[in-house]
Amino acid sequence: MKHTPIVLLPLLLALAHFGGAQTLIYKDDLHEAGTRFVTRDVQIVSLEEKRVFVASTCKQFAGSSANVTVLLNNNPMWLPNAGIVNFYVVDDPAKPESAALCSNIQSGQAVPYCLVPHWNSTNDIYVIATAGRVFAVTFTMTIRISPKQSKKMTSNHI
Repeated sequence: MKHTPIVLLPLLLALAHFGGAQTLIYKDDLHEAGTRFVTRDVQIVSLEEKRVFVASTCKQFAGSSANVTVLLNNNPMWLPNAGIVNFYVVDDPAKPESAALCSNIQSGQAVPYCLVPHWNSTNDIYVIATAGRVFAVTFTMTIRISPKQSKKMTSNHI
């Protein structure tokens, strides 16, 4: 019986590590799926809660475009009084919104997407998301990376 805790401890640590336990609550990782990064779970944020999401690019996507899309699970029409998520994209989580490469605020209204047409950085992609003024908002997030455009490509080919 004295050996049980010693044997179980490595097993519990392995389960905590590989079982999806997140050690950082403030920064949620996005999981790569080909050239897409998606949130692992539906995200639930409370009134004006801020979250930072990171897509680890391994310095591979410089020159590509990055399209960030948020699906509001309970508000597909993006009605402000039903709860929305404002977000912006940066290449360093310390950068303020004024240094954003794109934002989902367009003409003063929140929309479900924003596009970085040319990702110039070799840094990771950071999405800073803040819930609106409602009790809870549920959403999922996707970042789609499009390949670098060839010099021979024109708008007719896209």
